[in-house]
Amino acid sequence: MDYNHTNHQMNQGATPGGYYNQPYHPPRKNNFAYASLILGILSLLVMCTGVLPIPIGALGILFSILSRRQRKLDGAAITGLILSCIGLASSLFMMAMSAYIVIASHRDAGMERLLDSSFEAYYGMDFDTFFEQSTGIDFDAMMDSFGF
Repeated sequence: MDYNHTNHQMNQGATPGGYYNQPYHPPRKNNFAYASLILGILSLLVMCTGVLPIPIGALGILFSILSRRQRKLDGAAITGLILSCIGLASSLFMMAMSAYIVIASHRDAGMERLLDSSFEAYYGMDFDTFFEQSTGIDFDAMMDSFGF
C-alpha cells in the first residue's frame, strides 16, 4: 500500500530515530552516590561524638564504591568519598589523641590530681576507680604492662 498519496503520511509523529511515541526516560539517578554524599557530610558533622563517625564514614566509603558499579564515579560520589575519608580519619585521630592525653596526663602528678578531682566532681570517684568499674581493668596495672 502506498500511504504517501493521502494526508496521513507514514512518517507523521515519528521521532528522529524513526520510532513512534517512544516515551522519554531520563537517566537514572545514582542513589548510592547521593547516599555517600549525605553520609560524608554527616560524618563531618558528628565528628566530635567519638565513635559515631566511624560507621557513618565507613558506610559513606562503601556507598561511594557501590555507586561505581552502576556507572563511573560522578561528582556526588567523589565528594562523598572525600568527606567520608576526612570524617573517618579525623575521628580516629581525635580518639588517638584523647587516649594519648589520658596516658600522658596520668604520668604527671599534677595532671593526675586534676583528672581525679574532675572525675570525683562528675562521677563521685577518682579516675582509676571509674576506669576499673567501667572496664574491669586496673588502669595502673595496664599502664605498667605497657611500660608507662
